[in-house]
Amino acid sequence: MLLGSVILYNLGSLPYMERYRDMATLKVLGFHDKRIRRLMVQQNLWLAALGAAIGLPAYLLVNSTNHDIIRNIIKNIYFLRF
Repeated sequence: MLLGSVILYNLGSLPYMERYRDMATLKVLGFHDKRIRRLMVQQNLWLAALGAAIGLPAYLLVNSTNHDIIRNIIKNIYFLRF
């Protein structure tokens, strides 16, 4: 759980570090800090929503497939024992 939190924090802060020059350019063009912050938060929310939209169905597919595979392995082990 802790490792997952650290990874998510790192992935969330990475775009800010990579887009530092972009934020400076927006600042020079007259954007206020609040507007720039809102743009960054919106970007993270869209990426999170996209990740959830792709990740949740993928998780459900993999989980159901793994469940069937594990059930067959256990059934085969049980069958081989007796």
